[in-house]
Amino acid sequence: MNEHKTGGPGAFATPADRAQGHEPRSQPWMMAVVGLFIVMVVIAFGRLAFGMLLPEMRASLDLSYRQGGYLAAASGLGYLITVMPAGVMAARWGGRNTILLGMVLVTLSFFGLTLSSHYLLLFGFMAMLGMGSAFAQISQVALVAGWFVERRGAALGLISSGGGLGLLIIGLLVPFLAAHYGDVGWRLAWGLFGVLSMIVAGLVLLCMSDPPVAHGRTRLPSSNWDVYRNPRVLRVAILYGIIGTTYIVQAVFMVSFMLSEGVSAHTAGTIVAVFGILGLFAGPVWGVVSDTLGRSRALILCLATVIIATMLPLLMANTLTFALHYVLLGCSLGGLFPLSQAATTEQVTGSEVPVALGFANLLFAIGQLVGPVMAGWLIDLTGGFRVGFWITCVLMMIGMVLASRIGRADGVGH
Repeated sequence: MNEHKTGGPGAFATPADRAQGHEPRSQPWMMAVVGLFIVMVVIAFGRLAFGMLLPEMRASLDLSYRQGGYLAAASGLGYLITVMPAGVMAARWGGRNTILLGMVLVTLSFFGLTLSSHYLLLFGFMAMLGMGSAFAQISQVALVAGWFVERRGAALGLISSGGGLGLLIIGLLVPFLAAHYGDVGWRLAWGLFGVLSMIVAGLVLLCMSDPPVAHGRTRLPSSNWDVYRNPRVLRVAILYGIIGTTYIVQAVFMVSFMLSEGVSAHTAGTIVAVFGILGLFAGPVWGVVSDTLGRSRALILCLATVIIATMLPLLMANTLTFALHYVLLGCSLGGLFPLSQAATTEQVTGSEVPVALGFANLLFAIGQLVGPVMAGWLIDLTGGFRVGFWITCVLMMIGMVLASRIGRADGVGH
């Protein structure tokens, strides 16, 4: 097999690959940096910024909390219904073309949200934003993974840090615009996101190209169901669904748990800020670790750290244990996403990779919808947070068992 290595400069494409039109537009590490900016735009600006912009949007447009919740759900629903077709389209059209489609949709959505005041238009643009995010995110993971066969964990870890970078920008930008521009501050924020999205789309056009495909990997799967029923893909997809379920419960309810136990809002904010800073480095570090130890061992270690972090405040709830919780979580949670994505790309070969990624991200998205509903029901039923968080610990232990059985398909990597 004409294996294609990514260990150093110039070792990315063979003469045969160039003859087939696979000459890289730029060095693959530059493509990974562009992938970081894609994550910054579609994940941080496209999905996480809404929570900070919603209060100003509500006041300006006289929206109810329920209407605000529906807008957030519209984005999630758009992502959910698009994530599997995005993988199929990337397999057939090529990752770069599908990323560009996603970035165009995301850019149009940002500008639409900037100018719209009618609720149905806002709902439509939020749904479009979720769809564009799915096209761009799934395809760029598959594209970057294809260029980095031997250092896949490090590359996907690097691009995952774009979410943390975006959160830092949001945390500085949104309060500044709200303080200085009042009712139109949220519109300016969406507009600036649109401009940055256009710039990133230009970088995709200039710098990204589909990876060369080794001999024997060009055939599309005879049926997508062949990928979905693949037991290797199923194990990783279920694991990613568990991660989606448990991660969103942490994100939605842990601060409320902390405040209910007497931790001040100021202290809680400081603790969460430390978590965000640590999260910038978690993905790249765990990616490198997984390239050395293997995806299975790295996932087990990462999950074990998250479990320990979650158990600490459940066993003894005070400021110290919550602080330790967020420090351990900051050092580990951000690693689960690139490790799961890297593991997914290694269960199949060639054009089946984006199809497998679409399937795994579908289960992740379902977990993100189910997790808060399940946890919220348990909190209301039991009058506290502990039962819901203990269940997430059990789910992550099941995830560790699944992680222990993760290998890679023949011919993937080294």
